[in-house]
Amino acid sequence: MFDDNTASHRLFFLKPSVVDRQSENSQAALGGAPALGDHLMASIKELWRGYRKKLKRCQRDFSEESVHLLRVQTRRLLSKVDLLSALLQGACLKKAERNLKKRLDEFDSLRDTQVQLLQVGEMLREYPELTALYQRLKGRERRFIKRLAKSIKRFKADKLAELMAALRKELAALFSDPMENTRQFLLVLSAVDVSHAEVVRLRRQIDPVDTTTIHRVRVAFKRFRYMVESLRPVLSGVGRRQLQSMHDYQAMMGNIQDLEVLMAFLDKLAAKRKVEAETLRAFRETLTCRRARLVKAYVDAADQLFEFWPRRAKGWLNWHRR
Repeated sequence: MFDDNTASHRLFFLKPSVVDRQSENSQAALGGAPALGDHLMASIKELWRGYRKKLKRCQRDFSEESVHLLRVQTRRLLSKVDLLSALLQGACLKKAERNLKKRLDEFDSLRDTQVQLLQVGEMLREYPELTALYQRLKGRERRFIKRLAKSIKRFKADKLAELMAALRKELAALFSDPMENTRQFLLVLSAVDVSHAEVVRLRRQIDPVDTTTIHRVRVAFKRFRYMVESLRPVLSGVGRRQLQSMHDYQAMMGNIQDLEVLMAFLDKLAAKRKVEAETLRAFRETLTCRRARLVKAYVDAADQLFEFWPRRAKGWLNWHRR
């Protein structure tokens, strides 16, 4: 079971109907398809509806597929709520973030164990002495599945439903004046720009010998990526190829982190003498070589980061005023 590219300012431009400061009929222009306020309210509603549907399915029919779909939907809803922090500052937003993060954390142990199972399983033919370790991981998986099934059964939607409704109400009030689309959009762009700048800062601190520096980039990049994905309906120049490139970039770092988690787990078992150190020695050397290859591949591609977003949100406004 279970290098800065200034030309990119011209690639990422707002859809004309969203922001047209030179239009004689600004309200009509801002009411185009889709305006920021309309997009945010509709997407929150749609994501919440999808979350409830997937939660009910998972509670009714707990399976690898239903768990995966619920986890993905939770992450998408959380990323949209996270994006709203650029516009809303109330207690409602913070409560929704805490609630969703807590629910998302419930999946971590099972997900990590299943990744480890996959990695070890792929090496069993070459290292048959890992069979006992593989079976130990299978036991952990069964325990985490049982624990997660009980936890998801206890998930209640009522309180979170109230928070989602309150967020939509706050957005409706914020965008009651259609002209707010322009100002609020620029605020959102500034927030994404700050997020990207943080990834750039962390990327410049990468030490290939210390993979925790890559993990920090991954965490920051994940937030940036989800913000861009959330805004895609109101952006032009961000298509499927762009999103896939961002996914692949993040995956390079994720593969390194998954390997680090496995190696830490092996070291823990060896320290507790639950698995003989000699049994793990050759396998760990293989993992160390694989990690070195993954780190080199990421470091060689790390500057792709500069292709994903204009360096300054101010550049968007200046370009539109020309």
